[in-house]
Amino acid sequence: MEHAIPAPVNGNSGETEDRTLSVLAIDDDDVDLESLRRNLNACDGYTIDFSGYRSWEHGLDALAERSADVIFLDFFLGNTTGTNLLRELRDRGDMRPVIMLTGQGDEGTAAESIRYGASDYIAKHKMSPEVLLRAIE
Repeated sequence: MEHAIPAPVNGNSGETEDRTLSVLAIDDDDVDLESLRRNLNACDGYTIDFSGYRSWEHGLDALAERSADVIFLDFFLGNTTGTNLLRELRDRGDMRPVIMLTGQGDEGTAAESIRYGASDYIAKHKMSPEVLLRAIE
């Protein structure tokens, strides 16, 4: 999935502001990937270059080959977890910001995600453009 949204208008001068954010997301659910993309699309102040992967293997391959300003990982990914992928990224020396997403998390899951190097943790039912923008910034 590759999607881009138009650059926002700078409220002060009326000129287009170009803050492009490259986002790579790994989630095994198409509906959740689309929800993330739509919520990011609604974040004021950014042009989003979005790539979403349902397979953690394809997502890891893409992370090795392309740049991303921020990575979104689903906590539950079939036979692995987002924290396992996060640990693998950190072991490879990849220190890009990672925001963990989950539909069934709790404070223990959040703490585990942060302990392994996630920049933030968002419960999917609380996901909104405002919550995503706060986590990104």
